[in-house]
Amino acid sequence: MIKAKFTNKTKEAIYERDWYCCIICGKNTNLHFHHCKFGTDSNYSSTRNDVSEWVTICAEHHLEVHWCSKGEGARQKCIDYINNL
Repeated sequence: MIKAKFTNKTKEAIYERDWYCCIICGKNTNLHFHHCKFGTDSNYSSTRNDVSEWVTICAEHHLEVHWCSKGEGARQKCIDYINNL
């Protein structure tokens, strides 16, 4: 897996778009960035570090996202959020 490397400007744009809150529960503490594509879908994409590929989520939901199966729960909520922007 390729670790995300994006600028502070990009991070700020993600936070601003998501109102500095978890897109799932609305919490504004202990926030993480989460890439909405998984596995090989994201590793080699030329748009991997674009604002449109990331969401802001809290630590609790970030853990949940990585335990969900494709198309389920918090993981799907992140994908739906990005697709509906």
